[in-house]
Amino acid sequence: MNQIKYYFFSFLLFLNSCGPIYETKYNFIPPAITSKTQSCLAGCNSDSAQCYQVEKNNYLDCQTQARIEYHNCLRLQEQKEIFCLALKDYQHNADYAKCLKNARGKACSEKYCPKENISKCDAAFRNCYRSCGGIINETVVCIANCEQT
Repeated sequence: MNQIKYYFFSFLLFLNSCGPIYETKYNFIPPAITSKTQSCLAGCNSDSAQCYQVEKNNYLDCQTQARIEYHNCLRLQEQKEIFCLALKDYQHNADYAKCLKNARGKACSEKYCPKENISKCDAAFRNCYRSCGGIINETVVCIANCEQT
């Protein structure tokens, strides 16, 4: 049964990989340069840089927390196993095996940390750029598995 699921999902993945992949390209046309627009665009750049930094920090914080939780889990399992070894000296092997099974419990694993969400920073920058009087032309382009015409 598992083999059927494997082939089914592989087939779906294959079908999905055959379709075209699109990307949006942006052409930025700056507004007329005045002290006001320069100040406005500088604010957009500053906000964008700050957004990127926040996203990067959130990702790094998540990774650090995930590592800490993973190592804490391993240490706790180890301490439980040490307790079971001590118990083995005083009780029967059946109790030891049960203790050890409970001590190991669920396997420790690092939690998943989503990558930085820079697309929201990019979108905020484009909105800011437009609010400063800039124009952005968007073009959707096929970048892979494109149909030949």
